[in-house]
Amino acid sequence: MKNQKDIAIFLNVRKHSSRCKNKMLRTFANSTLYEICLNKIKEITDYNVYLGAYEEEFIEKAQKLKNITIIHRSAESSLSSSDPVKIFEALHQIHTKWVMWINPSHPFLKVKTIYDALNAFLSIENNSLTSVVRKRGWFYTPDGYSVTNKDALVDTKISEWLYEAAHAFHIYERQYMIENLKPWPNNPGDPYLFPMPEEESYDIDTEDQFIMVERLYEKKILGK
Repeated sequence: MKNQKDIAIFLNVRKHSSRCKNKMLRTFANSTLYEICLNKIKEITDYNVYLGAYEEEFIEKAQKLKNITIIHRSAESSLSSSDPVKIFEALHQIHTKWVMWINPSHPFLKVKTIYDALNAFLSIENNSLTSVVRKRGWFYTPDGYSVTNKDALVDTKISEWLYEAAHAFHIYERQYMIENLKPWPNNPGDPYLFPMPEEESYDIDTEDQFIMVERLYEKKILGK
């Protein structure tokens, strides 16, 4: 059985998103993605929470929360989109065995789901965990071979399904990420696949996704 004290919550934010400009801080449904995430994080009081940030706008808002330890990222870290050494430099200032990275680009993610994942991880022997959603449909390999509809069935509702990474959160061994520049070996069970509710899995990476998810959030959460 793992010890809860060996896991920390980890957010890593930056202003310079390449596909969706300033998505964390621009207005989203009368708030921002960052503030929506912080409002959830302040409910997590029984885990140590760390925020990696460079820009003052992020730091200023996080300072209002008593349960967050702020790690100051370098400018190089905040500008990098592909160098894991720079992106995850904040991990050197966290001292737990595992970290749970939470993605603020998922506005529908619920605190209950975060705790469900943490409790699941504490109860299993696996060394890592990632959020996934079940996707049913027709999937093909790049060279044209069917993966989920080999019998060419017409009804998509009875097609086989696959798990797709949701990227809402990951749990991984901190030192493994530092030493190997990846969160896990990517073998069966490492990571453990944690199915999350599909309605919480909407991710924002592009301008179109920002517009669509914002409207859905306004409709379902704000009742507009």
